[in-house]
Amino acid sequence: MNVKSLYRLAAKKLISDFEMSSQLKHQGSTGTYREDAIKKFLLEGRLPDKYGIGSGEIIGPNSDISRQSDLVIYDKLNCPVLLFEESVQVFPSDAVYGIIEVKSRLSKQKLIEALENIAEFKSLVPKEKAVQNNALVHMTYNKPRPFGIIFAYSLGGNSLDSLTENLRDFEESKDPDLWPNMIVVLGEGIIWHNGRSLNTLLHSEDFYSEVYPIPIHFKEDTLFEFYFNLFDILSNIKLGDIDLRKYKELPKKVGNFYVTGHDRFQRIGTNKVYALNERFIKRIYDYCQMAGKKKYKDILLLGLGQIPQGMDEKSLDVYVYYYDPDELPSLQEVSFVKDEYDRVNLSGNAKFPSSSITINGEIYVFPQAYITEEDLTEVPNMKTEDL
Repeated sequence: MNVKSLYRLAAKKLISDFEMSSQLKHQGSTGTYREDAIKKFLLEGRLPDKYGIGSGEIIGPNSDISRQSDLVIYDKLNCPVLLFEESVQVFPSDAVYGIIEVKSRLSKQKLIEALENIAEFKSLVPKEKAVQNNALVHMTYNKPRPFGIIFAYSLGGNSLDSLTENLRDFEESKDPDLWPNMIVVLGEGIIWHNGRSLNTLLHSEDFYSEVYPIPIHFKEDTLFEFYFNLFDILSNIKLGDIDLRKYKELPKKVGNFYVTGHDRFQRIGTNKVYALNERFIKRIYDYCQMAGKKKYKDILLLGLGQIPQGMDEKSLDVYVYYYDPDELPSLQEVSFVKDEYDRVNLSGNAKFPSSSITINGEIYVFPQAYITEEDLTEVPNMKTEDL
């Protein structure tokens, strides 16, 4: 039996089905169909049961959120899919082998969009040790990096060679860790990377600055090469044990933002819990995007005049966004007064006390003095003792 001939037939069917789907008037339907077609191809006994294929967003251990990925290959046996709502799947990065961006026609613009998606996804997956435990062995090893592949049904008025040049230009400004593993154009060929010895490099951890992309014109055998090389990439990735505790506080979607830490505010004299509303979050976000980041150590010095004891250097050196448009005074610049209940309070607004939230995976610090009654919404069915 000629295995390649079977894949040639499968490729013809994929292309035929895609061309039929292109007649659909609704663009979203066309996109869903092209993704479902390649998903169906992979799931029809071509991948072991441990691999699941979905679509959605990927969350990193620091609550970073990727853009929507067309196909996400994840560990189906050891990790559940996390859901925000029915239409959105969210995958913990620890359980993700890689992503496939699926395109109808791969123009230069579509190529760059897909490359940016892959780079963003890879950037949120930390380089760390993997741990694997069983009854006999405890193993610790460098966790293989995830993959990113672009799969297109046809060219977009260009050529595999011109796409390779576009890829070279893109990779000049990117860390090799963020490069794609393969770019596949059905019926045309595959772009992958070669090393100094002209050997093909498919695994992310093998990429370095002197590696270069090269097009291979497999033509009718492109699907065959895509599948067998994808299988090789997957076989090389050992995810290790998955610790879901890192994802116990998932971001909530507030307007167009994914946010954590915004729904834990309390008022003195009540056991109710309040959340910052979208208006306040957007105000912080918009200002900070223009103002840029500060080192957390500098924020503490500005507000307190000193670094609290016991803080480790690593956390002090982190760059975060800081919201203080009115440049409020530090604690050293305000006085303290007692109220009618003999409680000590600040005489006016100051940089401290402050709070922090994450917006789209980034830390935002702000003085609590900026929070007004209009910025808070009561969290239903939650009391302070639930925090």
